[in-house]
Amino acid sequence: MAPATRSRTPEGALAHILTNVLTAGQDSTIRQAFTAAGTNTVIDFMELSKADLTELQVGANTRLTITERNVLLAVQGWYRSQPSPTLDTWFELTTDTLQAYRQNAPLAPNTTTTADQTVVSPVTPLNPMIAPPLDYGELFLKGTKRSITDYKVFKDTKQWTIWSRNLLATAAAHGISDVFNPEYKPSTDAETAMFKAAKIFAFSVLTAQIQEPSAQTIVRKYSIAGTDEYGDAQALYKDLVAKFENGIAASLQTSQIESAIMAMKLTNNYNKDITSFLTAWNHKILDLDKYRTEPTTDTWKCERLNSCLMTHNRMNAHVMTLRTQGETLASQLGKPFQAMPFDQYYQSMYNYAMTIDQQTHERQRHQREANVQTQSRTNPGRGQGRGRGNERGGGGRGSQRGRGRGNGSGSNYSDYIPPDKWNKMTPEQKRAHLEKRNKNTPDPTPPTVGGSSRKRQK
Repeated sequence: MAPATRSRTPEGALAHILTNVLTAGQDSTIRQAFTAAGTNTVIDFMELSKADLTELQVGANTRLTITERNVLLAVQGWYRSQPSPTLDTWFELTTDTLQAYRQNAPLAPNTTTTADQTVVSPVTPLNPMIAPPLDYGELFLKGTKRSITDYKVFKDTKQWTIWSRNLLATAAAHGISDVFNPEYKPSTDAETAMFKAAKIFAFSVLTAQIQEPSAQTIVRKYSIAGTDEYGDAQALYKDLVAKFENGIAASLQTSQIESAIMAMKLTNNYNKDITSFLTAWNHKILDLDKYRTEPTTDTWKCERLNSCLMTHNRMNAHVMTLRTQGETLASQLGKPFQAMPFDQYYQSMYNYAMTIDQQTHERQRHQREANVQTQSRTNPGRGQGRGRGNERGGGGRGSQRGRGRGNGSGSNYSDYIPPDKWNKMTPEQKRAHLEKRNKNTPDPTPPTVGGSSRKRQK
C-alpha cells in the first residue's frame, strides 16, 4: 500500500519502508533496533552491511531474527536492482512489490535445496541484491564541486612558484592531485576510470588558466586532437616543471630571487608589521631552495637575515644581544661559539618582532584616542542644523571659525536663506542677495584715530 502523501526526504523514505512496506509498528524489533543504532534515513540504511544487520540489537540480548535480516537485505537488493534509482524510487516500493522480488530472485548456480535449509557452494552467487558496478568516472563528476575559476591565472614566469603552489593546493582540495604527480599510475580499472576523468578536468584548467607565452607553447603540444598526447594533463604539467624549475629558466629565477633577498632591507620607516616583512623574506628563502640544486646553508641564511635587519634599530639591537649572549655562554662553558640553527634563530627574530608590533599597535591606539579627545575639546558638539555663522552664530560653525554642528540656524542675518532654497537659486540671484546683504550690514569695526577705518575682518 503506497502512501497518499509522504515527505520526499531520506527520513520520509525510511519511514515509508518501515510503515507501509514492512508494516513495522512502534514496538517492532526492526524499528527499535534502527533507533538504537541511529539509523534514521535510507542513506543510513543502505550503508548497513550484512554484518551490521547481524549486530543490530534491542537491549542487551535481543537481536534481529534471520528472517528479519533477510527481508532488510531484500529491500536493499530491490533498490539496487532498479535502473538509475533515486530518492523517489523508494516510494514505488510496496509490500507486494517486495514479495514478488523475493519470490522471483533466482538461486545462484551450484545451489541445492533440502527440506530444512538451502546450501550454497562457496562461489560468488549471481544475486540481484549485489550492487551493480560503479562508474568511477561518473562518481568523480558528481563529487566535489569543481570550477576552473577556482584556479589562479599564470601570466608571468615570476609567478611560477606561487602559481604552482596554489595549483597543487587547489588540486588537492578537488581530489585531482594525482594528475600533477608524474610518478602516479593507476593500478585498477576503477582508478583508471577516475584518473581519466580527473585528467580531462585538469587539462581544461591548464588550457584556460595558462597565459604565459612559453607555457602556452607547451600547452599547444598537448592540444592536437587525434594524437596520443592530447589532453594528457599529467605529462603537460611534468613538462611545465621541467621548463620553469630546471635549465636556463630556473637559473634566471634563482638569480632574481637571490637579488631580491639581497635588496630587502627593514628600515625604521617601515609602516607595516615587522612580522609581515619577515614572512615575505622567509618565502623568498623557501623559493630559492626550490630552484637551487643544493639548499642554502643555515649560516648563509642567518647572515642574510642579519644583513636585512641591521637598518632597523630595535631589530639590529636584538641581533647583537643574541650574539653577545651566545658568545658569553660559550666562554663560560669553555667552548667555541656556535650559532643556533636557522629555524630557531628565525623564530627568535619573529617572536621579538611580534613584541614590537604589539607595542606599536598599542601606541597607535593611544594616539588615536588622544586625537579624538583633543578634537572634542576644540570643536563644538553635534546637534541639529548646520551653518556657517559669525562669532555669535547660534552654535553653528561659529567661534573662531571652529567647525561644529549646533542647535542654532548658524546665522545672525535676518535675511538668512535655508540651504535647500539657496541651492535652487541661480548664480545671479545669489549674487544679488549677497550684494544686498553687504549694503544693509554696518561695519562692526570702530574707526581708528584720524578718522580712518580698518577693513572689515573676514
